[in-house]
Amino acid sequence: MVAVPAPTIAAIPAHLRSRLDAAEIFHEVLERRWFLSEAAGRDVGMQAALRDYVDRVLSAVSGDLVTPMPRIADQGLAPR
Repeated sequence: MVAVPAPTIAAIPAHLRSRLDAAEIFHEVLERRWFLSEAAGRDVGMQAALRDYVDRVLSAVSGDLVTPMPRIADQGLAPR
C-alpha cells in the first residue's frame, strides 16, 4: 500500500478541505479504506475510500472544526 497525503488532500473539494486538519483527513481516509476493504474482502483502493469518505463522512461534518494556531505575536512572544 502506497499512500501519499498531498494528492489525497488535493482531491477533496475545496469547500470541504477546511472542515478538519489535513493530517486528520488523510488518517481518516486511510481508516475508511481499511474498513471498506475489510467489508469487501479485498483492497478497495484510495480513490474509492476517498469518494466514500467525502460523500458519507466529511460532507456531514458541521462547519470548520479546525482551531487556528495562535500567532506568536498575539501571545506577546514575538522577538524584539
